[in-house]
Amino acid sequence: REISLVFTKNITVICFSFFCYWIFGHALAFGQDEGGFMGTTDFAHTQMYYQSTRIAGEHRWFFQSFFSAISAVLIFTSMRERIDLGSCLAYTFFYSSWVWPIIAHWVWGQGWLSAWGAYPRSDGTARPIFKYTDSSNGFIDHAGSAVVHLAAGFSGLTGIVILGRKRAPSTGDANPVMLTIGTLLVWLGCYGSYAGWTVFISEGRASAAAKVVMNTSICCGSSLIFSILITYVFDRKYNLMSMLNGLLIGLVAISGACSVVKPWMAFLIGLGAAIFLFAGHTLLQVLKLDDPREACIVHGFGGLWGSWATGIFCTDANVRYAGYPNVNTACSSGEQFGVQVVGALVVMLWASAFSAIFFAVIRLAESQFPQEMSDDQNERIESE
Repeated sequence: REISLVFTKNITVICFSFFCYWIFGHALAFGQDEGGFMGTTDFAHTQMYYQSTRIAGEHRWFFQSFFSAISAVLIFTSMRERIDLGSCLAYTFFYSSWVWPIIAHWVWGQGWLSAWGAYPRSDGTARPIFKYTDSSNGFIDHAGSAVVHLAAGFSGLTGIVILGRKRAPSTGDANPVMLTIGTLLVWLGCYGSYAGWTVFISEGRASAAAKVVMNTSICCGSSLIFSILITYVFDRKYNLMSMLNGLLIGLVAISGACSVVKPWMAFLIGLGAAIFLFAGHTLLQVLKLDDPREACIVHGFGGLWGSWATGIFCTDANVRYAGYPNVNTACSSGEQFGVQVVGALVVMLWASAFSAIFFAVIRLAESQFPQEMSDDQNERIESE
């Protein structure tokens, strides 16, 4: 029954997210910029406005819609057995129609944080922070350390804090075979999405895609090995969950930097990811917060470290090789690290603030209405 509930909610959230992203999300994320804050055109696929004529509209819609859906699902990975399907869909509508698209516009569209034509002047000249000239890059996030993972992780963590512990304990331990297979499928999928973010296969982009998957592999291996070692040093035993989460947080941490760092830097990013995983695990225990899969740590803390690590380890030559438009010394001067810190903080606060508002309303509603309503709904969601 518990597995049936999880699959039902996840699949429904993904499909509903597509609908929300089609009507509202894509326009706010990638429509024509308004003040560096949000897009204002292409609601419900009516205009297909894009700042780049080299990216076909429908291709970009499909690619970005999955990032929106994945980010929404990741939130509810932490929220298991706390809210019912109706509440999941309500927050999915809010998140995929407003919260996530605004973040995507800031970082991947023409928003004020973007490295791809930020907040352009009337003549089309971009104004990336901090200097508002091509001597700055803007916020670098290749495949979603901040946009997907940081936003989802801290949204889930906020929900855990506000809603408290689960309504009822799980019926049993998670199936280790299913956990392992699921993790391997995520790993395989990330190779496609991270390499796909190079956008083109021509003009030398195939080499950039190969570099992305190489750095991803190195970081994941480093993060997994160091997670096993750290767990063994402190607990004197090997732990499957620590191993799998070590792999996952490596994927999260390298997603922002995989195109702008060298292989040995990817190795160090993996080491840092393992440390962040153990620190987050300890924090959950100290604060007595209930997230059995530690999804909020893997994605929230992993996304935070990945955003910072991009600024720490990026090189100016690698930024140019990755296809970013400006030629400058932002990485070597340390400016890029400052941009990454500011961008990560803004994304975290934006996502957490709206999550806090929504889940506070959910908690208030639960205090006013009988709990049996949501329990009855969950009872109806059973496998054949």
